[in-house]
Amino acid sequence: MDFMAAKHGMTDALRVVLTDEGERLRTRASLAEAIDHLRSPGSISAPIAPGACS
Repeated sequence: MDFMAAKHGMTDALRVVLTDEGERLRTRASLAEAIDHLRSPGSISAPIAPGACS
């Protein structure tokens, strides 16, 4: 429940900050692209730090 409350709070904060419609749409597109990348198979092709997977 705390996770969802944080996400709703983030949405409200973005609405306040992004008053320009064009900027809001560009930000939404950027966020969607970043989420798609994170969800795509193989988006992480190397360990985060040397030896992390050892």
